[in-house]
Amino acid sequence: MIQIQITDNSATPWLIKAVEAIDKPRALLDAVGAALVASTKMRFVDGKGPNGEPWAAVLRGGQPLRNTGVHLMNAVSHRVENNADGWSVTVGVPYAWAAVHQFGATINAKSAPWLRFKVGDRWARKKSVTIPARPFLGLGPDDRREIAGIISSALRPGSP
Repeated sequence: MIQIQITDNSATPWLIKAVEAIDKPRALLDAVGAALVASTKMRFVDGKGPNGEPWAAVLRGGQPLRNTGVHLMNAVSHRVENNADGWSVTVGVPYAWAAVHQFGATINAKSAPWLRFKVGDRWARKKSVTIPARPFLGLGPDDRREIAGIISSALRPGSP
């Protein structure tokens, strides 16, 4: 048995908020998830990964994952779950092909001698195309500070 005795009444409101956050974490995790979705979407605007490194461009003058990646950016969402392992928040996209952008890949022509695709107003033919990794999912230093701020705010007495 663990017993905690508090003799300072000024700590009581803080403890009540902490117990509420532990007992009902959905709202707290939902706030964390929403913040991570916002920061992930900003990576598309800034063209930088979670670590702050700029994404490599494939086409001269193009903005990586911005020219054609708006569909991917708009698909970023979060989900709060309570399962056998406890509560969690997941941020992601519903597309398997997003892994090509997250991790990079080389695409080779298989059913034809060439890959054929449009670049600007011209058509290109290549036997293979290497797409560099452009990580958009993940936690960066700013995300970690934001999460700490959300938790700190949620535990502050008088906060909703």
